[in-house]
Amino acid sequence: MSIRADGLVLLLVGALLAGCVQTARPPGAAPVVERGRAEKSRDDDLGATVTKRVRALDPAAFRAVSAKAVGGRVLLTGVVVKPEQRRRAERTAATVDGATEVRNEIQLAEDRAFDQFTPDTARETALLERLAADPAIGSRNLDLRLVNNVAYVVGTARDAGEIERIRANLTEAPGVKWVVAAVTAP
Repeated sequence: MSIRADGLVLLLVGALLAGCVQTARPPGAAPVVERGRAEKSRDDDLGATVTKRVRALDPAAFRAVSAKAVGGRVLLTGVVVKPEQRRRAERTAATVDGATEVRNEIQLAEDRAFDQFTPDTARETALLERLAADPAIGSRNLDLRLVNNVAYVVGTARDAGEIERIRANLTEAPGVKWVVAAVTAP
C-alpha cells in the first residue's frame, strides 16, 4: 500500500471509531459539553484569588469562607459570625477581576461551629464524578462545594431540564442533605 492509501485507511478507521464512540452513548443521552483546560484553569485561579482576598480582610473571621468559580460566576460558601462579614465578603468578591456574578451562600454561625463548615474535597470529587457518569447530564461546566453535607453546585447547563437532573442526581447521593443549585441555562 502506498503512503497516500495508508493515510486514507487511517482516516476512515478514525471516522469509524469516532462514529462508534458517538453511537455508544445511551439513547437520549445529553451530548457532553466540557470546559477547556484553559477555562478551568482561569476558573480555579479566580476562585483561589477570591478566597485569598476575602480571607485577607480578617484571617480569623473569614477562615471558614471559600470560593469556587465557573465562567466568571463566583460561589461563596462557608460561615461567618456577623451579617456584615457576609456582605463584606460578597462585596470583596465582586471587585476581583474576572468575577461577573457572585452567589453568596455564606452562613451565619457561632465561632465554635466553624469546623463543621470545612469543605469535604474528597466527597466533592466523588460527586462531580457521579454527575459525569450520569448519561442524562451532558454539562461538564460545573463545580461544587460540599459543606456540612450541603452540595452547592455552580456552573451552566444546557437547559432547565438538565438543571433539574443535576439537582436530582445530587439529592439522591448518599449523605447529601440538600442541594443549592447556582446553575444557569441559556
